[in-house]
Amino acid sequence: MAGVELDEECPVSLEELKTLNKPPIDLTGVDIHGPTAGISTHNDNAALIWQHSGRLQGEVPATFKEMLDTFGVPMDGGFETKISAQWCVRFPNGARMRLYDWCETQRYKLDPALPTVEEFLDVTSHRTISWHINGSDDAVELVTAALAAANVAEAARIKRML
Repeated sequence: MAGVELDEECPVSLEELKTLNKPPIDLTGVDIHGPTAGISTHNDNAALIWQHSGRLQGEVPATFKEMLDTFGVPMDGGFETKISAQWCVRFPNGARMRLYDWCETQRYKLDPALPTVEEFLDVTSHRTISWHINGSDDAVELVTAALAAANVAEAARIKRML
C-alpha cells in the first residue's frame, strides 16, 4: 500500500486491519462521489486505520451524504460502541485525522429516543450531524474546506444534469 507504512507499534497486521475496514451499513446502490481528489482514506490504505493521530480539535456539521461525497465510504466503529461511523483520512499536506460521530445512536445506548445506526446514517436524510475531528491543529480547517469543495462539485454536477 503506497504512502503509509505500519509502524512497529501496530499490534495487528495490515491484513487484520483490512478486516476492520467495513462499512457500518449496506451502501449498495448509493451514489457516492467521494473521496475528494487528493484525499486518501482507509479505503485506499488500511494502514491509516492504525495511523490516525492527534487529539480532538473540534467538530464540523455535515449530513451523512455530505461526508460520503467528501470522504467516501466510512467504516464502522469496530469495538468502540460510542462510534457508529468513522473515516481515517490523510490530506495532501500529510495531515492525518479521524472523523467520527460520538454517542449519537442506539449502538451506544439502547434508548428509544436515539436513532438506530440505520436511521442515523440515512443517506436521504437532511439531518446535520456534529462530526468529531481528531488530528493536527489545522484539522477543522482542512475538513471544512474539503466539505465546501465537495458541496461545490456536487452542485455543479447536479446543474449539469438539469
